[in-house]
Amino acid sequence: MDLITTMASRLASNVELFNKKTLLLFWEVSKMGLFGKTKEEKERKELKGQIEKVMKDYSKEKIDGDNYLRKMMNLTTSHQKKKQP
Repeated sequence: MDLITTMASRLASNVELFNKKTLLLFWEVSKMGLFGKTKEEKERKELKGQIEKVMKDYSKEKIDGDNYLRKMMNLTTSHQKKKQP
C-alpha cells in the first residue's frame, strides 16, 4: 500500500470509530431523558393519570366499587399488554 491509501484507510477507520462512539453516546443520553421523555415514561405518566382519575371518581362516589375494580383491572391489563413484545 502506498502512503495515501494507508492514510485514507486509517482516516476511514477513525471516522467509523467516531461514528460508533457518537451513536452510543447519543443512545445513552436519550435513555437518560435529556432530549425529552422516553416512550415508557410517557406511557407511565398517562397510566398514572388514568388511575388517579378512577380513584378520584370512586372517592367522589361517581362510580361504585364494582366499576372501580373493573376499570382498575382494565387499565393494568391493557398496560401490561402494551409492554409485551
